[in-house]
Amino acid sequence: MDIKDHMTMIQEADVTFAALDHLGVDRQHFSERVKAFISSVSALAKIECSISSDQCFETLVNHWILEKLKLDEPSHVHFEAINVSTLAEQHHLNLKTEASVVRARLSQIEAELSHCEVENSALWCSLEHIREEKKKSEECLSIAFKELENAQELRKQREVE
Repeated sequence: MDIKDHMTMIQEADVTFAALDHLGVDRQHFSERVKAFISSVSALAKIECSISSDQCFETLVNHWILEKLKLDEPSHVHFEAINVSTLAEQHHLNLKTEASVVRARLSQIEAELSHCEVENSALWCSLEHIREEKKKSEECLSIAFKELENAQELRKQREVE
């Protein structure tokens, strides 16, 4: 194990502590001292790194550039996702508004249809009344015509006599 690989040291220590726990060993004081030691070694390595500045600084800069490049792609994807999400939300709101307008227009058409049905019903009733009146008039005309014919026939008979 590399003594500068502090993350591996911590992981190995945790595995060892788990094994001691499994064996029932009281390791509290020991584990605190081991963790303090690893923390100290890690802090010392950081100090040594800053002392040998040029090489370590260049490594840190390169690491920072690499991490920034790694962040650029998700940042771009995140930006695009926000744009797409915003457009989708706007489209949703537009459709919701359009649906509301269509529902209002449908309600208006249904009201007009209902009014038209009432008017048509009234017109059919009026038409039926007109038919009845026409039929009565035709019957009266027929009766009047027969009376006229009878009167003409009687007149002719009187003239002939």
